[in-house]
Amino acid sequence: MDSAEHTSVQNNNSQLQTELMWTSCIFTPNYVNAWRTISAQYLKPANDTNPITGNVFRWGNTKAHALAAEAQTLPTDSPRFREVGQELLKEFVKDMAWIGIMNIPTTIPTNEYYWTGFPKQNNFYAVPYSWWSSTREMIVNIKPTGKK
Repeated sequence: MDSAEHTSVQNNNSQLQTELMWTSCIFTPNYVNAWRTISAQYLKPANDTNPITGNVFRWGNTKAHALAAEAQTLPTDSPRFREVGQELLKEFVKDMAWIGIMNIPTTIPTNEYYWTGFPKQNNFYAVPYSWWSSTREMIVNIKPTGKK
């Protein structure tokens, strides 16, 4: 479907179908923007024809609901905020609440001969994809080594 139709389809309970689109993940600075409505209050019966106003995943996981609510109370730069996001992702996978049918299987090699400070396992401040929005985070964090 055309990208402009995603919201209409997601919010229409009578169109339970497969959609191919991006979803948010904890690599974004504030994953809560996309997941704040993961809550039981937005669940409706499958035959309800009223528009969905939240929880487009139609996900009735009480642990995920509690985690999403907790995340909204945390500073987005806190370690607990990241932990909650990781716990939420584990619940997504466990319940298959959102099934990814495509991924970008990439390894981005970097070395620190000319520049240092790239995101690595021990310094994971951004996703190391040079074509994604995290590029900005990388640009402001890498520093020249002075080698030529």
